[in-house]
Amino acid sequence: MTADQPAPAAPRLPPAGTERTEAVRALRRDVAENGLTRSHGAWALLRGAALVLPYAAACALAVQVGTWWAWALQIVVSTTVLCTLPALYHEATHRSVSRHRLLNDAIGTVAAALHFVPFASWRYFHLTHHAHTGTDGDSEVYGRYWSRWTLLAFPATQWAFAFLLWRWTLASMRGKGPRWISGARQRTAIRRNTAAVWALWAVEAAACAADPRVLALVVAPSALSLMIAALTLVPEHFPAYRIGPGDADQLDRTNSFASNPLLRLLLWNSNFHAAHHFAPKVPAHHLRRLDDLISTVQEPAWRWPGYYRWYRDRLGGLSWTPVDLSAGHTAESFEER
Repeated sequence: MTADQPAPAAPRLPPAGTERTEAVRALRRDVAENGLTRSHGAWALLRGAALVLPYAAACALAVQVGTWWAWALQIVVSTTVLCTLPALYHEATHRSVSRHRLLNDAIGTVAAALHFVPFASWRYFHLTHHAHTGTDGDSEVYGRYWSRWTLLAFPATQWAFAFLLWRWTLASMRGKGPRWISGARQRTAIRRNTAAVWALWAVEAAACAADPRVLALVVAPSALSLMIAALTLVPEHFPAYRIGPGDADQLDRTNSFASNPLLRLLLWNSNFHAAHHFAPKVPAHHLRRLDDLISTVQEPAWRWPGYYRWYRDRLGGLSWTPVDLSAGHTAESFEER
C-alpha cells in the first residue's frame, strides 16, 4: 500500500449491549410502521405461477412424447419445483399466502398433503418453534450428537418426522397430543384438517389407479422433494439448539443465507431465515428488505453467502464419529471462516 492510498475499511460490527437493544427496538418499529407485515396475494400468485409453469410443461412433455428422456426430464424438473412445497405451506402457516384465511389454509393443506404432512398439526408445531426458538421450549429440536454421517443422512429422517406428525395428530384427536396441541379449538381444527388431507389422498390414490403415470407425475417427485428440500433445514438452525435464553430478537440463533435466485424462488426467500425469525409475520416478498435491515445488528458469523459454503465448512469441521455439539455456538465455531 502506498502513502496516498486509503487504508481498507474495517469490517462493520454490530452494536452491542444497550446500543444493540435500542437498534433492535428501532428495527421493530420500522417493520410495524412501514407495512412490512402486509401480505400480497398478487405477489404470491406470480411466484406460484413461475413455479407451476415449468412443472406443467415438463409433465405435458412427458405425457405427449413418452420417451425415457422426457420422463427423466419430468422427474428432475418436477422434483426440483416441488422442493418449494415446504416453503409454500410454511408461508400459509403464517397466513402470508393470501389475506383470505380459507384460501390461505386451503393452499397450505394441499401443499402439505403432497408432502404427506398434516397441515394443521405442522402449523401448531411450527408456531411453537417460533415462540421458543433455541430454548428448552422449542418444538423443532435437533440431536446433540453430530457427525458427517448424521448431517448427510438428515434428509432421510423426514419420513420419520412425517410419521411423528401423524402420530401426534391422531393422539391429539383423542385429547392426548403433545404440549403444543392442548386446546379444544386446536383439536377441532386438526380433526377437520385431517379429514381434508385424507380426502385429498383418496383423490390422489384414485387418480393413480385410473392412470399409473400419476405416480411419476406427482407421487414420485413429491416423495423425492420431501427429502431434498430438508437440506436447508439444519443449516438455518444449527447449532442453535438450546444455546440459552438470549434476547427475543432471535438474531443470535438463526443462520441466514444470501443464496442464489433459483433457491430464493423455491424457498420463498426463507433463506433469509434470521429475518423470518425476527418478524415471522413479514411475508416472503419483504424478507430480503428486512434482511438488509437486520444485517446492521446481527453478528457476521450467522450470515452466509450460500448453503454450499455452510456444508463445506461444517462437513470439514465434523468427523465421521459423532460428537456432542450441544454447547456449540455458530459465532464461536466459525469465527475464523
